[in-house]
Amino acid sequence: FTLQPNFSEDVFLSIGLTCHADGWFPKPEVIWLDGQGQVRKEQSSTKVMMMPSGLYRVITSMKLKPGSDMEVSCRIPDAYSSLVPTENFEVISPRNVFGVVGLDIVLPCNVSSTKPLYDIEVQWKKITDGHIEDVYIWRNTVDKPGQKYMGRTELPKDGLASGNVSLTLKNVLPADEGMYSCIVNSKDWSADTTTMLSIAGTSEVFFEILGPRGQGIELACRSHGWFPKPTVEWVVQNKQMLSPDTEIHQDSKKLFNVLSRVTVTGQEVEEVTCQIQNYLAQAEKTTVRLSRESHLWWFYSAGQLSSTTTALSHFPSSKGKGEKI
Repeated sequence: FTLQPNFSEDVFLSIGLTCHADGWFPKPEVIWLDGQGQVRKEQSSTKVMMMPSGLYRVITSMKLKPGSDMEVSCRIPDAYSSLVPTENFEVISPRNVFGVVGLDIVLPCNVSSTKPLYDIEVQWKKITDGHIEDVYIWRNTVDKPGQKYMGRTELPKDGLASGNVSLTLKNVLPADEGMYSCIVNSKDWSADTTTMLSIAGTSEVFFEILGPRGQGIELACRSHGWFPKPTVEWVVQNKQMLSPDTEIHQDSKKLFNVLSRVTVTGQEVEEVTCQIQNYLAQAEKTTVRLSRESHLWWFYSAGQLSSTTTALSHFPSSKGKGEKI
């Protein structure tokens, strides 16, 4: 909480006090206390707003009248702990972390303290659309992963001694994307911080020759396991864009699978590239080179492609090697 006094023109009439705090969940309530820890009788005004992260922002104000107890505190009773943060402890984490599908990711969280750390509890929670779920809890040397995270979470074995309570999340999935809260409690203090985890997934692009179509030949590229949803571009060597027929479907693991087709003709140039990318991941692409032996790259009879199609070669640009088709 940040407490700010607002003095009226005549300080003998009243003193206005305002508290504000960000990053609460679930929706909090505010109480104003006097020097003896009792709830004050003055009327207060409180606004609670949900931020885009799903956490709540609190702004509350109260006026003190002359002769009243001038020792004031504003508090939020936490749904998970009756404690409040103190200036002696701080929990620190980066705002954003990026993970890759199928790999492990560390969600950093460190306790900065002017006092020794002992008898503490560590909670990791995920906040999604205003709902909260347990990811990992460490208490009295016993760890308890959340139901969806069994076998996928761990804290550093010697991290508590140095204040490192970072969470390792194994085999990252698209469903793991979201806001994570690191909460650290002891018998006389509590502090927390949040980190946004973004997930990216890429995959190798595979090229296919589907066969003749009209006055051209139909080519296709496939790729499985993208996240977020990717875009597809077909380009010839003079940077001219082609107009493909592209299908993108999402599977049960929230990964996107791509099938894109395009038809090229003898008037188009001999090198064609299929490129797949999304805004989080580096582009993956594959290139096909067509033989210059003839403007007619294939001959077909009775719907069958002749052996002349072996004049087509497949060159995955990332590896720089060609494979005969």
